[in-house]
Amino acid sequence: SVAVRTKGELWFRKGTLKTTSRDAAEMAFTEAGKCLRTVLADAGAPEEEREAARRGVERVDAEVSRRKRMDDCKEETANGDRMFADGQFASAVAFYDKAVDADPDNASERPYLLFSSRGACSLQLKRYRQAMADADKTIALHATFTTGHILKARVCEMTEDWSGMMTSSVRAHDLEPENETALVLCRDALVSLLSDEN
Repeated sequence: SVAVRTKGELWFRKGTLKTTSRDAAEMAFTEAGKCLRTVLADAGAPEEEREAARRGVERVDAEVSRRKRMDDCKEETANGDRMFADGQFASAVAFYDKAVDADPDNASERPYLLFSSRGACSLQLKRYRQAMADADKTIALHATFTTGHILKARVCEMTEDWSGMMTSSVRAHDLEPENETALVLCRDALVSLLSDEN
């Protein structure tokens, strides 16, 4: 039983290697699960081996579940991106919502892009509260992502929060001085702030 459990653990490690292909990882997790479940089902195996196998099965199942959620997140994000590109913003938001649900821990490769895209769609739909929440989440996940600050500046512009627009557009400009959009937003915020004073 020790050898079978060890073999299961080795299969699990192989499946988690970054260099392992997706298909090879799936096979490795299947084999790991088989080995560990064999030990778990062996009534004659020492209790500590069965307990180690039980923990191993839990790790395998958790990793398989995590990978399934990441695949779902990628698929829903890709569907949302297609809808966004086609100008179907409400449909895009629905797909992005499913992607967020599939990845509640923001463990995907670049989760800030998901929130940025959903926020941009929400802005187009005039759902400013959601757009602002997504802009804030984008910035929280990747503070130096210029697009997050530009999104926040645009939401502030639509809600006539000129000082918020100025703050966000200046931050975007600081991050990327050659960004024309950031510069235009800075100028527009300044003009709006000055006109409000008069």
